[in-house]
Amino acid sequence: MGTTISGATGIDKVQDGTIVNADINSSAAIAGTKLVMPTGSVLQVVHTEDGTKQTLSSTTAKLIETSITMKGVNSSLLIRANVPIGGDDNGNSDVDISLGFGYKSGSASSTSTDYSKAGGRNAYARNRIDGIDSWFNSDTKQHGEGYDNHWVLHTGHEYLKTGLTYAAGTVVQVALWCRTNSGSYDFCCAENKADTDAGMVMSLNITEIAG
Repeated sequence: MGTTISGATGIDKVQDGTIVNADINSSAAIAGTKLVMPTGSVLQVVHTEDGTKQTLSSTTAKLIETSITMKGVNSSLLIRANVPIGGDDNGNSDVDISLGFGYKSGSASSTSTDYSKAGGRNAYARNRIDGIDSWFNSDTKQHGEGYDNHWVLHTGHEYLKTGLTYAAGTVVQVALWCRTNSGSYDFCCAENKADTDAGMVMSLNITEIAG
């Protein structure tokens, strides 16, 4: 028969290995912050999406962004994006485009150099996004004809950012940056369409993985 211990003084020592899962009440509601998850465990997922038509003309801007409040210490972030690019019917459109991920702690910013790069390829020298390495880079639009200005193309990417040293509770902004040059690109909707008529939803998904 077990011994019941009560009183305000508590227990000074419990022998290692004597408490097992069955000894913990199902309604104990132990805070997740007091549990140590194995390396590689998923701690949380943050997802955002937007179907509003965006047009970027010879500029650098964020297409989509979300924040994540870290639950673990020194966690990694798996970043995934789905990017709809509007088609056009001009067979020879010499318009540059670059896409890249950036992250920063604290508040969001409208300046790309305030963000650290996440993934991408430094070798893509054309149409650089300041401070960010692009994972998608093109010198021209895809060749289009006829009804292609009613169509939405699609690209996407994912990158696992390791080596982070954030404490639990740190707010981290993650953004998809874009730069266009010598013309414009449409996103989430085709060049000749409104987003109330047709298009595709853009999304950004962030998974925190225990370090």
